[in-house]
Amino acid sequence: MTSEADLKRDRLVQQYFRADAFFWKDVYAQSSLNGEIYRERRAGVLRLVDRLNLPSGARVLDVGCGAGTTSVAIAKRGLRVEAVDAAPEMVDLTRQAACASHTGDLVNARAGDVHKLGFAGETFDLAVAIGVMEWMPSFAGPLKELHRVLCPGGWLIANVDNSRALHCWIDPRMNPAAGPVKRYVRRLVERVGLLDPLARPSRCSRARFDEALRAAGFQKFAGVTCGFGPMTIIGKRLLPDKAGMVLHRALQKLADRQFPLVRNGGDAYLALVQKRGGKE
Repeated sequence: MTSEADLKRDRLVQQYFRADAFFWKDVYAQSSLNGEIYRERRAGVLRLVDRLNLPSGARVLDVGCGAGTTSVAIAKRGLRVEAVDAAPEMVDLTRQAACASHTGDLVNARAGDVHKLGFAGETFDLAVAIGVMEWMPSFAGPLKELHRVLCPGGWLIANVDNSRALHCWIDPRMNPAAGPVKRYVRRLVERVGLLDPLARPSRCSRARFDEALRAAGFQKFAGVTCGFGPMTIIGKRLLPDKAGMVLHRALQKLADRQFPLVRNGGDAYLALVQKRGGKE
């Protein structure tokens, strides 16, 4: 049963995305480190999609579709996309993006909740959940629902914010060693009313997310990290934006070449997994 605290957190997350809907439309076009990192994450997702070589017309579920840039890019590969987001504003932006890109016949956008998707079981060949799991209080429910709607042998591409990212180790405020203490203190001060609950994403290790995926009935086939920065100390940037972009690109090239240490140090951890029990 969903707790009142989880319901309140879900409402706060929806309010956050509804208020910032146009940020998520514009961020991919920004000539900034932030924009470059989001573009790299989307490119990583699309490389995994291409790796699957799905047949034309295959059905794809894009959960947390945001402003629709990923849905449109997938549709341009000849795949049929059901785009779902909890924020109506995001659904509207996805419809507009599909119309502007002439993929409206391949993209159907609707409001929906990853905890209870309005689709029959074994409907989709691929599900994509990017920028979703870091907002969930628990992975179990969403992953169980995604597993349900995938066909036998169907694929899932999902991500978490990497708690072992290089920039997290550098900044004491984000250091993973301090994570449990920070979470305990935050929950305590929120419980006693000293701090209002806020919509904030959480970070997770690759190992923990892999274990959640296994527990939900998925088999891992690939895992990559992407996005480096911004590098900070106590929240203060160490490099100007342009220098940060140069560093990000250099580190991303090393990560793509599977260079030790760097390959697992990106901001986002992308996992490609398959629903167990199907043909490989």
